Amino acid sequence: EKYGDVPFNLEYPEHTMCDAVEEAASKYPKYSALAFMGRHISYKNLVKAIDETARAFKAYGIGEGDKVTICMPNIPQTVYCLYALNKIGAIASMIHPLSAVGEIEFYLKEVDSCCVVTIDQFYDKFAEVRKNVEVKKLIIASISDELGFIKSFVYSKFTESKFTKPQYGEDTKKWSDFIEAGKLYAGEIKVEKTDKDPAVILFSGGTTGVTKGILLSNYNFNALAIQTAIMCNAPVCGKRMLA
Repeated sequence: EKYGDVPFNLEYPEHTMCDAVEEAASKYPKYSALAFMGRHISYKNLVKAIDETARAFKAYGIGEGDKVTICMPNIPQTVYCLYALNKIGAIASMIHPLSAVGEIEFYLKEVDSCCVVTIDQFYDKFAEVRKNVEVKKLIIASISDELGFIKSFVYSKFTESKFTKPQYGEDTKKWSDFIEAGKLYAGEIKVEKTDKDPAVILFSGGTTGVTKGILLSNYNFNALAIQTAIMCNAPVCGKRMLA
């Protein structure tokens, strides 16, 4: 029995989210993995950026089992962080960038996050959060970092210039400095995990009570990705389907 052209039964790989992306890159290196503001990032370049970000996290003291909160919009750095944390065996706690200060405080306490990644637009918000919750490590990215030269100049001059300038130091890193420091890290970055291992924490909407953290595995995300790919008739990696 089938749902149109989609088989009733599917079989999923036993590897991690990052493994899935690396497998896709090995098969389709020139395919577009991300599109952002007119810029296309190939799978080959995506994997390179993931590795750079993974090294940067390791150099910054983030390791296996750590929880890192990602509070960013849909920009390339968000994707880099998600898969980089997966590669080093850490867990990404994804929260909405428009969350109120009180909500962010709750999320950070709930997962015992050791680090936060956000963008300069929300620096003021985290300055407020830090009055009530310890944020040991804060990484500040900028949208302009992922734009072409002209768009980056315009966005930086007319939009980012209006944001409060972050106070950088050991506990608050600029994204570019964060990545640069990672280039000096010479240790191993990949931690072997399986589909059953935890990968990401998402929070419920709280419509029936207090919002709850939901721990999802690599299996959850790989299954969703393969289901979507097959429904869209796109190439997939790993074991594709059962007859």
